[in-house]
Amino acid sequence: PLLRPQLSTYDHSKYKLRPLLGEGTALHVACSLIASVATTFVTQPADTVKSVVMADPTKSLTGVIGRLFREEGPRGFYRGAFASWARFGPHFVIALPLWERVRWAFGLGYT
Repeated sequence: PLLRPQLSTYDHSKYKLRPLLGEGTALHVACSLIASVATTFVTQPADTVKSVVMADPTKSLTGVIGRLFREEGPRGFYRGAFASWARFGPHFVIALPLWERVRWAFGLGYT
């Protein structure tokens, strides 16, 4: 599930930003950062709910979701989002441009 928002956002941002930045490292790093923010946004609610349930296994999934929404509103689901982004961001900025470089080295070109 993590690859879906990561790769789709990365590819779409490359399509949109390529005319502005041209092909190369700047484009790949910028798109990696955009993909890391999008992935954090999409996956953080599930991570937050999972963490709360794991901290107290006696709580039900629907109970945790209801309590989070009631007590904290939609923002409650994004508790710890910066920490998640701090994990995704560096990984994406290294992995995705490296993937592009490997493709280029093997003659597959940039996508």
